[in-house]
Amino acid sequence: MTEFRYERNKETIKDYLKTVMFRDNTANKVLLISLAVCLIVVAAAGVVYSVITGSMGMIAITVTAVVLAAVYPVIFMVVINRLTVKLSQGGAADEKGITIGVSESNILLLRNNNPCGKIEWSEITGIHEGKSGLYLIEKEGSLIILGKDSVASGTYDEAAQVIRIKKAALPKEA
Repeated sequence: MTEFRYERNKETIKDYLKTVMFRDNTANKVLLISLAVCLIVVAAAGVVYSVITGSMGMIAITVTAVVLAAVYPVIFMVVINRLTVKLSQGGAADEKGITIGVSESNILLLRNNNPCGKIEWSEITGIHEGKSGLYLIEKEGSLIILGKDSVASGTYDEAAQVIRIKKAALPKEA
């Protein structure tokens, strides 16, 4: 069993947000690529139209498309940073001393080394793997963050191997 300290680490929260918004989300990737292609087409069309007709009016549209293309990623990063700060703040006193034990049979919750809860793998509905950790989503919507830097005992690689096997066994979304 690998044990992880329960932490609200900004790095792992930001990694989770980026993972579910971009890396593991095909729809978002398609939308972002479509937006980029549209902005490039509009900018190129504005330049071509301006050169062909000698009109400077389309340059304004080209500039607008370029500004949007530059500002859009900045807006995403600001939103992700604000969410990260909001989600990492606080933490109730009852969150102190909690450890999450990951084994092949279940996920055990420990408070000051005493069992205080158990989550069966059948209760996990989603698993994401990011650069900073593993993220499990419970059927009630709770997120379990298992950060690489939060390992209390065992190894991250052991837990990752177990979780990857469990992820492969999850039903595929339609």
